[in-house]
Amino acid sequence: MFWIGLFLLLFTFLLWLLPIIFYQTQKGSVRDEIRRTLDNIKAEYNNQNIAVANNSADELLKLAELRDKNIITNEEFEKRKKQILES
Repeated sequence: MFWIGLFLLLFTFLLWLLPIIFYQTQKGSVRDEIRRTLDNIKAEYNNQNIAVANNSADELLKLAELRDKNIITNEEFEKRKKQILES
């Protein structure tokens, strides 16, 4: 009976030890993967902001051309410019 109890105790100890060992060995790779994923998210977010800024700048340039060609008035230009800059 003693040996069975000792065997079960050791078996239980090993079952508790396996996840701890796995965590310790994989901790660095999990941290690196999380960091890489967050960097990808940040890069994607920054690219979207740049695209929006470029899009706004392009719209303002087109409006300026329309104003310079007297297709739209200065009031219309200022109104549209304000809308673009606020969005």
